[in-house]
Amino acid sequence: MRVPLVLGLALLLLACVELTPVEQDDSTELDATVVTEAEQVPQRPIAGPEVTDVICPDPPPALDDGDEAGSARGLRCGFIVVPEDRSRPDGPIVEVAFTVISPGAEPIRGPPLIVVPDGPGFPGLSQVGVWRASPLSLARQVVVFDPRGAGRSFPSLDCGPGGLDRLTDRRVGECRDQLTSQGIDLGSYNTSAIAQDVVALLRALGLDRVDLLGVGHGARVMQSILALAPDRVRAVVFDSPIPDLVDVYFDVGLNAQAALNRLLDECAGQPSCAERFDESMDQLPDALAVLGGPTGSGSAGGSPDGSQRPPTADEFALALIEAMRGTANLGLIPSVIDQLAVDPAGALERLTSPEEGEQDQEQPESLLSEGLLLSSECHDEVPFSSFDPEDPPPALDVIGGAVSRLYARVPRACATWDVAAGAEQSGGETEVFALVLNGEFDPLVSPAWAAEATRDIAEATVVQIDAAGHRLFDLDACTVGLVDTFLSRPGLSTDGLLRAAEDVAPACATPRAVEFDLS
Repeated sequence: MRVPLVLGLALLLLACVELTPVEQDDSTELDATVVTEAEQVPQRPIAGPEVTDVICPDPPPALDDGDEAGSARGLRCGFIVVPEDRSRPDGPIVEVAFTVISPGAEPIRGPPLIVVPDGPGFPGLSQVGVWRASPLSLARQVVVFDPRGAGRSFPSLDCGPGGLDRLTDRRVGECRDQLTSQGIDLGSYNTSAIAQDVVALLRALGLDRVDLLGVGHGARVMQSILALAPDRVRAVVFDSPIPDLVDVYFDVGLNAQAALNRLLDECAGQPSCAERFDESMDQLPDALAVLGGPTGSGSAGGSPDGSQRPPTADEFALALIEAMRGTANLGLIPSVIDQLAVDPAGALERLTSPEEGEQDQEQPESLLSEGLLLSSECHDEVPFSSFDPEDPPPALDVIGGAVSRLYARVPRACATWDVAAGAEQSGGETEVFALVLNGEFDPLVSPAWAAEATRDIAEATVVQIDAAGHRLFDLDACTVGLVDTFLSRPGLSTDGLLRAAEDVAPACATPRAVEFDLS
């Protein structure tokens, strides 16, 4: 089902990509910030989830300085204490940090909304400012949290600054040794454990019935929550979902190249774009072949003498796909590809510049907890994947191949990380309402993945958001209105939901297409 929208703003796992490549040298030392707060994981018996309230950090600024309503919404911060391994209630403990955002002055329109972060490995509390200023928290309580092993939750499984491109054997081994020397059981940090923590958080906060919203990997956690506590969930929003039972590592490169092909087809369908860029689109493989070189062979954009170094083919391909996660950069893609043949470094710089409206937002070097990523993926996904890093899918082109090579670092790292495989997921129909949002040009999540997220949902609506990438719930007034309408009236039919969303956000009635930069 398509719905026309107007242009707006943006882990995924592609968020893990560090676009400034680093030397893949096993001499790279582990960052000293790893597990700085723990000499050992504390141990004591846990009778049930315990709540400890703490003073909230300085309130994050509202996205809009004039958002007095958002700034006035109260915050409750704290953490719950749960067993690290629930089969050992008297063993080590985990503290899961959370923040509750009080609703605004409007009448409440539904149960509390639990926000499940993307990842695995991203903290939810980094989004408190976004949610505090969001219209979605005006009429409902919102709960955000850092999954065990990430952010402010304790212990942290962070391996220091970096992303997938820093997962060398030595770095992974050093991180594992440091974490296990603190008494941390790496096998206890996975999707199922995170879902059980969420159910414990609901009990601790006295929340009998809730709605769930999650982006990317959050879909897997939500599916596990539904299996654990179906009676506690009324409705779910799967935004750009990576559901269980899809073969992430086999499909991810294919999904990326298919999304780029759809975007280039969109350009070809617009006469002005087709006339301007038709020849350069056909020459993309040749232009990338000229660049050559493996990912991470140097620092793109600079060399020892201060001159600009052209990116390697993989560096450019990954930057291209990373740019497609958002929406504001989609219109640049044909122009940047055209520029690649004559100015590769300049083309890369355009791709990696902040999206419009994001220049003033601080960009942390890395929010990703690599240890949680590895513990979760090596337990939940890699053992059941058909992907072989040494024998990637034959249908991959140069773009898909670059993405596949990046993601192959995780299966290779699993041999060093050494956690036991979990149980393969099995579904069962759940009586909840579900809204699934899928961006037309999402380079990570294919339309097939979006449909798969509804496999066990009795009442599901899938909406493709045209001219959009990854993460959609707060893209613009229309997607916010769509989600708000669904959460307020989850029983609406698909047509009824779309009509009601247009009443709330008239922009939803405006057809939407990518506005290509023809320069």
